[in-house]
Amino acid sequence: MAKKRGFIFYPYVTDTRKRRELLCDFVWLRRHKRQFKRAELVAECEWANQVKAILFDFRKLMLMKCSLKLCVYQIKKQKPEGTAKIYLREFEKVLAHYTDHRSNEHYFLLELDRKQEKPNLYVWRAGSAPSSFFPFE
Repeated sequence: MAKKRGFIFYPYVTDTRKRRELLCDFVWLRRHKRQFKRAELVAECEWANQVKAILFDFRKLMLMKCSLKLCVYQIKKQKPEGTAKIYLREFEKVLAHYTDHRSNEHYFLLELDRKQEKPNLYVWRAGSAPSSFFPFE
């Protein structure tokens, strides 16, 4: 998908045993005349079902200079209703403490819940009010 749109997908190797990350699980890079121009999309995926592990990976996204940041995670299916809201509040706390946001940053959360038929997608835009995640339509 990245290649079709003219991006370099990193890491791009056919042998997954030799795959190496560039801080995050994957990055779409724009190149001009054999030089990297900018990162267009950066993503982290965490399947641990633990808030602490998910937040650890999410924090990596904040360090990347990129306007589109994606975190894919799954919530515990055995938890009571409202777990998704607890996760969102934790993400918002992390973002509130970080002081180096860029005005064009968009954080997307793709939340997988095996009890639901489709995933939930949330977005947070730097510099916008309110400073909370809201469902992306």
